[in-house]
Amino acid sequence: MAESLPTTPLPTRRFGRTELAMPVLSLGCMRFQQSWSDLPADQITEASQANLRAILEAAVPAGFHHIETARHYGTSERQLGWLLDQVRDPLRILQTKVPPHPAPEAFEAELRTSFERLGVERVDLVTLHG
Repeated sequence: MAESLPTTPLPTRRFGRTELAMPVLSLGCMRFQQSWSDLPADQITEASQANLRAILEAAVPAGFHHIETARHYGTSERQLGWLLDQVRDPLRILQTKVPPHPAPEAFEAELRTSFERLGVERVDLVTLHG
């Protein structure tokens, strides 16, 4: 039987001037994609999803509650979005990043696309990613 990961919570620090208790380590999802290209949903393989699910299932008990991804990390947002409801984490802090745009409507469109891919109505943190 495989040895399980420790379940000791990661230490947290107050995030800036907020009251958000941010874990000192984050689960960065830049490489949690099948492709850097934004593939259609039907081209994402079950094996790729199973790998991501295993990572998320190991991350929660290990204390990785801050998940960060980005709009232009290929299929990362879409793949993560399919699993957020399946791998529950009541302490999850979800962050995405979108590129800056001089036109507010273009910025909002990028953000809406992120929400759609993640399958959420809101995220906890949004970062500009240049």
